[in-house]
Amino acid sequence: MKLLFFDIDGTLITDDPRRILPDSTKEAIRKTREKGNMAFINTGRVFGNIDEFIKDAGFDGYVCGCGTYIRFRDEVLLHKTLSKETCDEIALVSRKCRVCNLYEGAATTGIDRTLPITGDLLELKNYFEQVRKVPFTSVGDEDFIFDKFAGWYDEESDLETFKEYITKDFEYIHRGEGFYEIVPKGYSKATGIQFLCDFFNVSKEDCYAFGDSNNDLPMLSYVPHSIAMGESSEELKKRVEYVTDGVLEDGIFNAMKHYGLC
Repeated sequence: MKLLFFDIDGTLITDDPRRILPDSTKEAIRKTREKGNMAFINTGRVFGNIDEFIKDAGFDGYVCGCGTYIRFRDEVLLHKTLSKETCDEIALVSRKCRVCNLYEGAATTGIDRTLPITGDLLELKNYFEQVRKVPFTSVGDEDFIFDKFAGWYDEESDLETFKEYITKDFEYIHRGEGFYEIVPKGYSKATGIQFLCDFFNVSKEDCYAFGDSNNDLPMLSYVPHSIAMGESSEELKKRVEYVTDGVLEDGIFNAMKHYGLC
């Protein structure tokens, strides 16, 4: 049995407003499961922020929130949570440093309404509220709690003070100019794979990871069979075993065919 792990944005679906999940990808996932392999989503998103059309492609389980939440079928195997006090403190320090975050929890998504909500953060907020119908909380609310978060900064942000504070207990993942992701130390997409390897008694040599961005590096570096999508950066492509085609060029299907997985 092989275990396959897939990032979402830029890997399973196009990383643009179209959000296309190719039919060839669905076919590859179906075929590999018919062969007795297991397919898992491995994402920075929390479970509640995974679209139904993605879940409908057929997966055995989910590693979410960069390893802070692991689910096999209908059973939650692991869920790393933060205390309400920790969440409030992080939000207040972030406000002082003028970094705008999207606070991602199992049941809700949070923002700080005292800070300007613009750009990508506004786009995500509108999408979650209008399309996904995800409940939103704000700093100070009783139900403001989260597992991990992503954030944006600009020339008015005190990024150095924020990083000095947050990196005491959390990993700071640079996702691109002006954008970062924050995850509790000791948790990553790689630890999620390790957990499931132990759970199923499967060697990591029988694991395959598919990704396209910097936050996929932990899982791509952890397994011997690492696959980068065609749209990935040149730096990422140099660090994987195999580079496949783009999302819309049947990249997932072609890579799985290359390895005899479907």
